This record gives sequence, C-alpha cells and structure tokens, in this order.
Amino acid sequence: MWAWVLVITIGVAAIAIVIVRRGRSGRLIPESLFTVAADEWQISVSDPEGNERNTTWSLIERVLIRTTDEGPFLPDVFWIVEPIDKSALVFPGGSTGESDVLRALQASLPGFRSEQVIAAMGSTANQEFLLWERDSYCSRCGRDVPRLNNLNHAQKLEIRRVRDITGPIAAIKLLREISGCDLKTAKAWVHHAGVAGQGHEPLTPCPFCGQPLRASQAKQCRFCRNDWHTSDVRRLGAE
Repeated sequence: MWAWVLVITIGVAAIAIVIVRRGRSGRLIPESLFTVAADEWQISVSDPEGNERNTTWSLIERVLIRTTDEGPFLPDVFWIVEPIDKSALVFPGGSTGESDVLRALQASLPGFRSEQVIAAMGSTANQEFLLWERDSYCSRCGRDVPRLNNLNHAQKLEIRRVRDITGPIAAIKLLREISGCDLKTAKAWVHHAGVAGQGHEPLTPCPFCGQPLRASQAKQCRFCRNDWHTSDVRRLGAE
C-alpha cells in the first residue's frame, strides 16, 4: 500500500510542476536557459553562459526550494542543492530538465519529501521548503550530530574550511561565535564537520572513479559499480 502512496505522491509532484509551468509559459525566459541534468553519479547545473557546476549524490547535504513574492514577471521559484564541500547549486523552476531532475532526486535521496514540492509550487510568498536533509544519526558514535539550524550553508563551509586548514580548536571557537552553541555541542559538530559518519577516518577514494568508498577497506564502489574482491576486477550487474 505504501508503495502505491509513494508512486501517487511522486506523480502528483511531477504534475504540479507541469501545471505551474504551463500557467507561466509566457515567462520561461530566462528560466529555461538554465539546464539541469542528473545520472546515477551526480547532478549538474549549467547557466545561460554555459558555466557548469555539479556535485555527486553522496556529498549532498540538503535540498530545498525557495520561493519569492516577485512573480509573475521575475523568476520566483528556485531549487537549491547544498553539497557539504562547495557552494550551493541553484537553478530556477522552469529550467530545462527540471522534471527529469525531480525524478532523479526522488529516486536517489531516500525520504525525499515530494509533498513539499507540491506545496512550493503553490507558494507566492517568501518561503523555504525543505525537501531532503542528510541523516544526522552517526552510527559510529551512536548519537545524532547537532543540526544547528541557525547556520546557513556558507557558514558551514567556512567552519569546515577553518577546521581543515587551521584545526578543530579554531573551528570550535568560530562555530560558537556564529551559532552561540555550548562547547560540547560545538565539539561534536566540528568533530564530524556537521556530517554523520565523518570525523572517524578519512574518506578513501575509489581507485577507478575517485568517488568516496563507504569504508577504507571496501572492495567495491557504489558509484562506478566496480568490484575488486578478487584479482579479476568486474563491474557489478555485468554479465
């Protein structure tokens, strides 16, 4: 039963986009000059000047839609994809490839909130709709990494940068100055860089595609699907 509910919700979200886009079809410029695409490894955004930015699924921290009250004569719906290691990928609603990327988000990010997409499509106010967020539970620590929702994406990136370059003490101090959190919370956040599962061991890259492995001793990659448990390297799913 729940599978059917999910299918219906996904379908309604896609239909909502189509209806809203048709209702705004007279102003799809400049929105449609942006191009978005997704495959099994990454999502990419190209602006009207041809500049492309991308991030892999494993590095996405949050996905949201921001709406404004500037429509209908200006773009008023914006998708925001926030990676843990770089500035956000932003593209307007109505971008070429939007519906395909929505389906990829729904398929690639467990727990994606399609109902929030529907809500965002009906908004004409200055609002943010959280569609997906990484799990905060760290299985290695057995507890949640603090969310610190008063931090914006740029501040998180700066604290991570300070942690990597200057060290955790400077990062903890900066985090407390920005967020006002207590020392224990700041230590927990900085130790993980705000991401569950990190802070325990360095991410080991796949020797074939360079994407991070789930563990340093892993013998197969979930991105390129290569398996090297034996001396004969094979691709999972290949005959």
